[in-house]
Amino acid sequence: MFSDYEMMGNQKYLRIIASDNEHRNQSDSDMISNKEMQGFLRLNFTSSNGVDVYKYDVTDYDRLDECLRDFYSIEEMAEVIIKMIKAVQKLEGSGLSKDRIIMSKYSVYVRKADMDVRFIYLPVENIFGDADYLFRMMMIDILENNPFSDARLDKLICYLKQSRVVDYSVIVKMLEAVMNTGSAYVDISVITSDETVVEIVQKKERRFRLFKVGRKVKSQRRTRSDKKITGTRIGDMGFIKIPA
Repeated sequence: MFSDYEMMGNQKYLRIIASDNEHRNQSDSDMISNKEMQGFLRLNFTSSNGVDVYKYDVTDYDRLDECLRDFYSIEEMAEVIIKMIKAVQKLEGSGLSKDRIIMSKYSVYVRKADMDVRFIYLPVENIFGDADYLFRMMMIDILENNPFSDARLDKLICYLKQSRVVDYSVIVKMLEAVMNTGSAYVDISVITSDETVVEIVQKKERRFRLFKVGRKVKSQRRTRSDKKITGTRIGDMGFIKIPA
């Protein structure tokens, strides 16, 4: 199996081309082809000369791994994970197998304009493994490699790592608690690693956007004294607490 992108006018498509030994599940393919499914990219299936091609419209979407560094706030990241969970939960009641979801941050797509999240459902037999395990590992990866710091995220990571069976409703409640917070924590060592001044601007609904101003500074101490970062420093841990 391999994949590439195809441009048709202003439309961008992800093409996944199956190998000879990767067999299509016809009932799943017929069920989802050219149909709108909440939380999943629209599939167009074609087969020519024995080659199966699965094409997904990714116009206006970016891969999740590319979006992680651009999240404006901890709430935004939590919102994306909640939408991922709800998409998987909804699929479970549809007769489709979640084991055919590609559980990878490189195969989840996000439309930044409204934070719409879409998985790829690939109707191919027995190629991915245990979806619950892969989904758990993906969430741990996302949470461990984000620019925010919050004790509740640390608790969620511990839950995902230590629980024998993960309850998605518990994860959603923990993330909703994060979304309802009045503060965001940003690790300035991540933001200012290139010694570029960073300005934090409050948005509506307790969201925060990070702007790289572009002027070089000599140190993080100079960055803070320039007041380009607003908020209160917390000890010597390198975090800035931004008021709501």
